[in-house]
Amino acid sequence: MAERAKTNSGFTLFEVLAAVAILGVFFVVLANVALDGMRFEGDAERRMRASVLADRFLAEVEHAFSTGVSPPVGATESEEEEFAVSVDVRAFDLAGFAAALGGGAPEEERPDPRSGGAAATPSLLTLPSRGPPPILEVEVLVSWVEGASVQEIRRLTYGFDRAAAGGLLETIVPAEAGGGDGVPSADDVPREVPRS
Repeated sequence: MAERAKTNSGFTLFEVLAAVAILGVFFVVLANVALDGMRFEGDAERRMRASVLADRFLAEVEHAFSTGVSPPVGATESEEEEFAVSVDVRAFDLAGFAAALGGGAPEEERPDPRSGGAAATPSLLTLPSRGPPPILEVEVLVSWVEGASVQEIRRLTYGFDRAAAGGLLETIVPAEAGGGDGVPSADDVPREVPRS
């Protein structure tokens, strides 16, 4: 009887093989999770660097707008480390914007303070396009290759070209309306009459 109890207390070869197989599957799953985590960390790090790069290019463009210098219309491309950077400056589509708002903006009828009557003044959305565009749309695209696919980060901003807007403002506000400088004078601005 003592011999029989001694043989039953050990593991069989089948039990040892089953335990090794379970541990093998566990380690394979654990290794896949660790590799996925490292790959996601690398992708997140590249995406963050691409975002910082796109923000830097966008900040340069916005700084140029704030100082009164507009970037030239057109696309420029450059390489920064492992990233391809494209900056596309184009005229903002006022006609498409007006159509999206509801079919365009008709000419507005506003009273002419000099004659006391109504005069048709053009709307900003219906002005003919002459010369450089006053509103620019700037798109920054940063792309990189991630495995078999191309990843990208996009940033979009709008800027006002002060030099191009000078001629546009003269079209909207004639020089006769003000003191000859294209800016209405205080006498041309209608005032509210206080009610008693």
